[in-house]
Amino acid sequence: MLMSPKILSSFHILTFPKFNLNAGGTAYPPQPIQCDFENKSYAQALARLYDELGCVSNKTCPSFPKLDQLSRTLQKRLIDYGPLPNALKFKRSIYDDARWVRVDDLLRIVNVDRVILYRTNLTSDDVRALLTHWINSEADMFHSMEIIAYEDIELDELFDSLVVLKHLHDSCSTIFTLAKSSSRVFPVLAITYALSIVIISAWKPDETFNADLSKDQYEPTYQILQLLERKTTLERSLEQRNNGVDQIQMTEELAEIMQELWRFGVFFEGGTATRG
Repeated sequence: MLMSPKILSSFHILTFPKFNLNAGGTAYPPQPIQCDFENKSYAQALARLYDELGCVSNKTCPSFPKLDQLSRTLQKRLIDYGPLPNALKFKRSIYDDARWVRVDDLLRIVNVDRVILYRTNLTSDDVRALLTHWINSEADMFHSMEIIAYEDIELDELFDSLVVLKHLHDSCSTIFTLAKSSSRVFPVLAITYALSIVIISAWKPDETFNADLSKDQYEPTYQILQLLERKTTLERSLEQRNNGVDQIQMTEELAEIMQELWRFGVFFEGGTATRG
């Protein structure tokens, strides 16, 4: 529990001068915690405090009114004065009102866990710009991000330029694709969207996409995407009309890939690889 912490704030700094923390039976002595948004290590310190308390936002930590007050203070500052430096570099960032966020703020995110922006002024073009940057980024930007945009999101044109696997659900679909960079630890990218809401996440090759349906359905996703990438490469090579021997070999390999995709339950709908 927190024992009457005081909160001091300036434009760049939020400070808990002293607090007593008892989390999971572990008592921590009174000590200052300073969250300096100019300094990532201090921002991480506040994120660790939230982790110790087992909460990621004021919604999941209702019994700590001072933290709730801190959240409201921070939200108001962000809306009134614009983003604080590194405001999106917490391990987990959840903002009920994120109208201050610009697409350039999102493009600077690197190596965070979760970002949720419930109310934004982001447009469909902004979301496409974010996804394009995310897919082509050399670095892992985040594990998951949820955005409620200002308008309905249109992504068909973006997907037409990518190798994708569409996985059907009851009410929507998830689009999977691979990150362009081979240096990414989480190269399997998932995009679910409807109306103005988009949820995107990144996964390791041996991880299973976590959704409401059976996880077994998603187990071969990485392997399927690799097959689809190879299929696209072969089809482009065949279009270039190389010599006859190469064409025969590529045609045979392409037929084998199609058989493998069929065994995985993949079918093509309007030219898009689909499953589910």
